[in-house]
Amino acid sequence: MTAQVGSSARDAELSVLLDKEAIREVIARAVRGVDRLDAELLGSAFHPDGVDEHHGHPYSGATIGEELTRTEAEIMLMTSLHITTQTIQVNGDRAGVESYYFGVHRPKGLGGDKRLLSSGRMLDELERRNGEWRIIHRDVIPDMARVLPMADEVDLGEQPSRRDRDDPSYQVLST
Repeated sequence: MTAQVGSSARDAELSVLLDKEAIREVIARAVRGVDRLDAELLGSAFHPDGVDEHHGHPYSGATIGEELTRTEAEIMLMTSLHITTQTIQVNGDRAGVESYYFGVHRPKGLGGDKRLLSSGRMLDELERRNGEWRIIHRDVIPDMARVLPMADEVDLGEQPSRRDRDDPSYQVLST
């Protein structure tokens, strides 16, 4: 009897670990969708009835990916978002996630010669529906934004990084 109880506990722990990894992949997919301006990829991280409260502007429904990537394309020449510390709590088919982020951006409205550094948190509520985790509600909470001149940056020359499906990452990752 003891071996079976231990096995059940291990199975439950493994199930939670697998859920947490699936949730991390959802969050990473959303971030990659923003950086690559891939509306389909970004939208696939949200349930069709999901909501993203992005710095006080709500995006909702099946068009979250299209709306957010359109806004990003209008205001940023580039973005590079990084997820750092994450706390994930799984409770059956629902989960809550706090993800700290750090972002490096190149805003269009500042003359093109400035960098914007940002940090904050994304508070996500996820639901598993039909076996798949997706975000049902996201609240982006900025903690810091700082504009820096690019005059001191090293010129790396032309880089292959792109904000579309011609980015080299699409050659090595299937989406």
